[in-house]
Amino acid sequence: MSQTLRWIHRASQTAPPLRKALLLLGSLLVGLLVGVVVASPAAASARSIRLPQDGNPALIQPDAVGRLTIHAHLATTSAPPPSYPIDGSATPSTPPQPGVVFTVTRVEGVDLLTAAGWALANDYARDLASTLGHLGAQLTTPPTDAAGETTLTRLPVGLYLVRQSAALRPDGTVDPSVSRAGDFLVTLPMTDPVTRTNWVYDLDVYPKFSRVGIALRVADGNRGVASQDAPHHDAELSYTITADIPGDGLRAFGGECRVGAGVATGPGLDEHGFTQDGMCPTGSIYVGGAAGAAYQVTDDLTWSTVPGTTRRTSDYLTLRTADWTSPVTVSLSAGVEQPLRACATALGPEDCHYVLVQDGTRVQVSMTDLGLQVLAAAKAAAPGTSVQVSFAAYVLPVVGDSADPAYLGGRRTLTLPNQATLTLGSQGTVALASNVVETVYATLALHKIDAQTGAGLAGAVFTLFRSREDALAGREQFAVTDPTDRAGLAHLAGLHASDFQNNDGATDSYWVRETVAPAGYLAITEPFEVRVLRDGRTDRADSTGGLPVPNTRAGDPSTSTGRSGPLARTGLEATAEVALALALVAGGVLLLVVGRRRDEGEPA
Repeated sequence: MSQTLRWIHRASQTAPPLRKALLLLGSLLVGLLVGVVVASPAAASARSIRLPQDGNPALIQPDAVGRLTIHAHLATTSAPPPSYPIDGSATPSTPPQPGVVFTVTRVEGVDLLTAAGWALANDYARDLASTLGHLGAQLTTPPTDAAGETTLTRLPVGLYLVRQSAALRPDGTVDPSVSRAGDFLVTLPMTDPVTRTNWVYDLDVYPKFSRVGIALRVADGNRGVASQDAPHHDAELSYTITADIPGDGLRAFGGECRVGAGVATGPGLDEHGFTQDGMCPTGSIYVGGAAGAAYQVTDDLTWSTVPGTTRRTSDYLTLRTADWTSPVTVSLSAGVEQPLRACATALGPEDCHYVLVQDGTRVQVSMTDLGLQVLAAAKAAAPGTSVQVSFAAYVLPVVGDSADPAYLGGRRTLTLPNQATLTLGSQGTVALASNVVETVYATLALHKIDAQTGAGLAGAVFTLFRSREDALAGREQFAVTDPTDRAGLAHLAGLHASDFQNNDGATDSYWVRETVAPAGYLAITEPFEVRVLRDGRTDRADSTGGLPVPNTRAGDPSTSTGRSGPLARTGLEATAEVALALALVAGGVLLLVVGRRRDEGEPA
């Protein structure tokens, strides 16, 4: 309970009847505000009238006008917001929310100069829906500014219903990421709950907002992890969508709370039967009204265009083959995942949480009414709860086809973007888009050369592995190059970029074994490491664009045999050769000394 509410409760225990009614109404109005409103001594700019201790409403100036400033700030936690002064002399430290528009509507027939008027206002505060048949002139605020503030001035004395009508982006379009704030009532004037002797005509109120987001992750470079490592085609990568749940209960999804055939009614319920928290009261049932789109997460590979082409990501990735279908998991996550049940049919029986639509290019999860209730309850219990949708995609062979349009015109990379969306029922058909993730494939180039002359050698074939251990054992190969051409070059398109994996920078690599040596040359027995970069280059390439791989001619006694060439040898081999050279030098010195001694007649 805030300091203001505690003070109101204590003061109402010993107050005279009229003062007690005013205090109780104040507590209701404070409670109705999504962000707590607290009165403090009026600032110099606030017009106020000093009254006797009982706050006689007859002393309110009937022709006075007031100011209402609404502060829209995002709530970063689920805890009740702290108290802020009613005169606006201090503002929340949480981020402001620009672009929010409110309607401020006068409730007719409420005379705040009389005790009967305050009693009626008290009744309306207990049952917001009962104001709907008594609404008068409606004013619309300008969108909140960069500081999250919007103001209406020259408001006559009276009771006002404040409702959020829209949240807009800078371009004027609807921003579906902003959750709707609850409706609330404001009286102009209000008694100052600190001094208890003033009527305050200039008010600042602080409704609480939350933002809904959707994020997409890709796992495509986790070596050795099933469905998360796609070095080449005929492999699987995985996507995970994390979608926020709105913080304003079932109201966020549209629909209504029903009792029998009608909308639930009663104290504190709005015209759709929702409580101030946006939930359905006990004894009612939630009935959605968004035809399956009340909370819908969608990822469609046909939406994303491959850069530099007119082709789509769905031309290179699929969610279904003749003998494989991507598994899809849907769960609630708040530190511990809680699985949700899929409906057996598209009609969605009452005991399931979501309807899944899946084909070769699309995954779509649509919550049922029961699923929406589970989401709202989970969010209320654990504010960090989100919905997670995970699925895999299969990399098609066309990714490795160097004749594909993506590789034409000298391009050596293929970028596969993907993006997901979240649609909320209360926002109609407006979808909230996730970030874009990318999987990048590039073209590896190897340059087979003579170790002595540097001339290109034709006919070499290379096999690729994910690790040196696999290469040494000759297991788990995932790609084989065509034989090198007359210039000694071999290209392998569709190799996952080593420096960009899981949609982030990386330092991955691949290991290569020469499985066929050029005619007349010794095969390289040691595997060597290669990296292909996001920009299409092969790391440590020479002027041809290929990584030089030297071979020794068979029968050449001037070089070591059966090992990788000078530009591809391992550090261990280089160290051994240096040690051998040093030993030979030392031996030469020893022989020289012995020879001199023998020439001088000394014994050997």
